[in-house]
Parts: sequence; structure tokens; C-alpha cells
Amino acid sequence: SGPTLPTGTKCTITEDAASAARTGYAVATTYSTGSVTVEEGSTLYVTVTNTYTALKGGFTISKTVDGDGADLAASTEFTFDYVCTPVSGGAEIRNSVTLKGGTSVAVEDVPVGSCTVTERDATVANTSVQTSLSVDGTAVPGDNAIFQVTDGATVQVSATNTYTRDRATFSVVKTVVGGDASFANETFIFDYTCTPLTGAAQVKGTVVIKGGEIGAVTDVPV
Repeated sequence: SGPTLPTGTKCTITEDAASAARTGYAVATTYSTGSVTVEEGSTLYVTVTNTYTALKGGFTISKTVDGDGADLAASTEFTFDYVCTPVSGGAEIRNSVTLKGGTSVAVEDVPVGSCTVTERDATVANTSVQTSLSVDGTAVPGDNAIFQVTDGATVQVSATNTYTRDRATFSVVKTVVGGDASFANETFIFDYTCTPLTGAAQVKGTVVIKGGEIGAVTDVPV
């Protein structure tokens, strides 16, 4: 109920904006009429309608594959899980996206609040991997990219996997049988060519050893 007013009084109704505000939402307030004039014996009504629209933004996940073992991951699909907690107190949003190196995927219509993006296991056979994350161009520590989603903005999340090919060693053992005893002290030359599983250039070299010696070749990509 309101005050008792003299007939002919003109009244304008305005809702307090702070009382209408709700965290995580924009509000549009409309009135059935802009003002009313008090008339004797009548009760006047003004209908005030608040229409709430959730504030939303989004983020993009970009994937880069690097290193001398990148070609071994060329066909690999990488999965990222994300959890977003709206500031409004609404239910968490949990989902995942999958993409390949050199591509990106957009997650849209995310309520404003906090999000965490985590990459699942990104190991590739015959390599070791190091993963780095950044948010809007700034590197973040650890395995999680944590950021705030704001209204109308898109956060850029970048994940780079640097793959290093596993290396191996093999040895050439020279044995001399028969012939002159001096043969064992002579030098023998072996050329080798190693072809990695895929992509990388061939590795070529020479091993020079004498009879009874072992020549080791190291750091050969698998």
C-alpha cells in the first residue's frame, strides 16, 4: 500500500535499479504507463515488468602441434574438457570438445563466470610431449587454463603440444675370421642409412672400426 494522496496528484513510478539487478543477468524494465493521475474513488495500477536476459560470452580453443615429432601426431584428435561455473549460481556446465592440430573450436553462449579447460592425455607413440597453455596470449602454469567469461567477449585459449621423437642406439660389431692375423688390426668402414617411421629426413653416417671393436651409433630417431 502507498500513501493517501489528494485528487489530481500526478505520480510517476520508477523502480530502483539496484533492487532489480540480478547477478549474471541484464534487466530491461517496462511500465504499463509512464504516470498516473489520482482520481477520487478510484484505484490506479501500474504494472512493472522486469525481463531478465542471461549475460553470456564464450571462448575458443586453438591447438598447435610442434616439434620434430609433430608429423607423428598429424592425425591425432585431441580432447579438451571444460567446466564453467556461472556467477548467477546456476548449475555447472560440463562438456568436452575434440580437434586436431592446426584447428580451433568455439564454445559459445556460456553464462558469465569462471571456466576451467583441461586437455586429456595427449601422448603419441614413439615421442615425448610437453604441453603449454595460454589465455589471451598470456602463458598459464600447470595443466589447467582458468579464466573468466565476460558478457559479449570471447576468450582465446591456446594449447601447444611439442613432440620430441624418441631416440635409439644401435651398434656395429666387427669380427674377422681367417686370413692373415693382421687383418684384425685393419680398419673397416660401414655406411648406414636410417629411415624414421614417418616424416623426418633420413639419417646417414659412417662407422669406422677395427676387428673386434664395437661402433655405436646414437641419437637415431625411431
